[in-house]
Amino acid sequence: MAQSRKPWHICDDCLAPLSHDLLSIASRMPIAFDVAKADRMDAEYRQIQRQSAYCDDRLTVAQRKRRDELLEQVRAQTEPPRAFDVDSLYWQYRIDLAIDWLKFNVSVEYAEDFQRTLHDAKKRFSALEFRACQIINGDEGKEQTIVVRYPIHRLIDRYDELLRESFPDHEYRPDREELPDDLRAFEVEILDEYTETEKQIREAGNYLRRVSALVRAKMKKADVGDIQRQIAEGFQAAQAELAGREITDATIEAGNAAQGDDEAEPIKPTGKPATVNERMAGTIMENPEAMGWNSAQWAKHLKCGKSSVVETATWKKLESARLQAKAERMKDRRRKPKASDSRRD
Repeated sequence: MAQSRKPWHICDDCLAPLSHDLLSIASRMPIAFDVAKADRMDAEYRQIQRQSAYCDDRLTVAQRKRRDELLEQVRAQTEPPRAFDVDSLYWQYRIDLAIDWLKFNVSVEYAEDFQRTLHDAKKRFSALEFRACQIINGDEGKEQTIVVRYPIHRLIDRYDELLRESFPDHEYRPDREELPDDLRAFEVEILDEYTETEKQIREAGNYLRRVSALVRAKMKKADVGDIQRQIAEGFQAAQAELAGREITDATIEAGNAAQGDDEAEPIKPTGKPATVNERMAGTIMENPEAMGWNSAQWAKHLKCGKSSVVETATWKKLESARLQAKAERMKDRRRKPKASDSRRD
């Protein structure tokens, strides 16, 4: 008998690992990075690849050895993170699904605050990278520019060179008040903003850690009136319906604590089937994408009438969340975007 797919868990599959990875990105941001060295290694590696016509079989022994050395040196470097890395994490851990989950199980307002917190951190990082590329390419004031590798660290390296040229006798970095206007402006616009971006990403990671702990605690507590209890019961009921087993409070709590432990005590059989509302809640727990289904899809999945679906408390809650989300989207569309929106807050 094939095992059923493990239900998606907002803490284990999204909040906790995303928090860890965002904090990892924040910890990499202040690490010094030698852009010139990275460029030299990359240029040498590409030259070896071109000489061998991008075919390993044509590499000489010396070329192969040098290529492997370059790859080892590249791996040893701690590359600075990019805004794309943050966006990639959001996609990997399905932030859109977590937002829908929070809308359904907590509130639309809480989910929007969650979304705003994560979006603002990514937006700030993207705006800073865009600004750095503008400066490097001489595209200041333009709405588009060419993407450059390591743009922020390239500017930091250029800034350090200018400092050494302007203050050759200084052993330490001069105070900001001593700097000429252009270097002082650079510190404010790039260096300070980079520090604040790192801080915001770190705060987003810590925020996710708190949200994860809070959601997990509520799911474990499972008060009688709590929606998490209803979802857990619905999921257990839907799973047990096929086997005709009874779901008791003790087995639900044991299931939540063990998260599917195969050694849990067997559940006593009963002839009472789960309600449509319980089966809907159970389906959402197992497959959160079901929150986007229409009544016809629900009816087909549950093998019942559409009228039975739309009368449930779960359907009404989903509809309410959809209407509020639609209203928010309409409000956003009315706001005309400004050119400054693509740069920085």
